[in-house]
Amino acid sequence: MTNFAENCVEKKEFYVKAENLLTEKHKIKKSNYERSGPKIGIRKVKSYYKRKMEDYGECLQIKDIQFITGYGRKSIEKWIENGCITGTRVKGRFLFLKSNVYNFLISRNYYMFLQKSPEHLRDIDALTTDKEERKNRD
Repeated sequence: MTNFAENCVEKKEFYVKAENLLTEKHKIKKSNYERSGPKIGIRKVKSYYKRKMEDYGECLQIKDIQFITGYGRKSIEKWIENGCITGTRVKGRFLFLKSNVYNFLISRNYYMFLQKSPEHLRDIDALTTDKEERKNRD
């Protein structure tokens, strides 16, 4: 997110304020997470989302992010407004660099959402459950 603030020279003050606000929210959510959420190693999260996104090109549209995350268009538009995820509007459509989406998905901000989509919950389940446990369940 720091890169986002640096790239927006015209409105840098606005984005720095937004980044600080998100950081404050993050601190509050972090304490909730530490009490209740499962711990997942960052290496595991990175490799999981790399595999999940490997079939996509370097540019993603909102519909791609919807499919990957399970969240609706309005949620994704809020992420854009808040500076959580950066995109560019081209001919009325938002386009996102795959690396920006990836960085958001592996961020603690994404993991800390209080209301998670069914797809997000499946991702967390896949990350916290060992392969052997999943085989035994099926």
